[in-house]
Amino acid sequence: MISINTIKSKGNNENEWGISLGWWNPRLPQYDTDYRKLYVDTIYKITSKEDNTRPFVFSSPSNGLETIKENYISKHPGDGHYGDAHYYNDGGQLWDWHKMPNSRFVSEYGFESFPSLQAFADVLNDSDLTYPTSPAIEHRQRHGGGTQRIQTQICKKTVLLLKLKIYCNLYYI
Repeated sequence: MISINTIKSKGNNENEWGISLGWWNPRLPQYDTDYRKLYVDTIYKITSKEDNTRPFVFSSPSNGLETIKENYISKHPGDGHYGDAHYYNDGGQLWDWHKMPNSRFVSEYGFESFPSLQAFADVLNDSDLTYPTSPAIEHRQRHGGGTQRIQTQICKKTVLLLKLKIYCNLYYI
């Protein structure tokens, strides 16, 4: 049985970040206007009527109330002092919690993972459903160097587990 828990509703994923950090150059004033019209005037109003059981943030990451004070587009979305953050460090040692940033709430963290084969079963040929990847699955990879980064993190974890097993065998068996 799969259990999904939703702790907050959100208007979008990383669009405030994209506008604020200039992912789309040049940054046109229309982006800000359209963002507020869609997420504040439309989605928020519908969501608050349909589901008032959990908090709503306009974007994730978000600075929550601080973002609202900044007219819904913060200068630094995801600031750990205010709201939720996303933290990815594909090349880092992600298995050590001491290296994670402090934040009020980290809603995304870690590194990308391989998809389950079941996720592609309805859209790919059986011959393309090989684990962990295949040319057809690789075609869907949108993160530059993503497959290599996933494999690197798996290898780091494997080395850590092997070291732990050796330690346990030496001292506890």
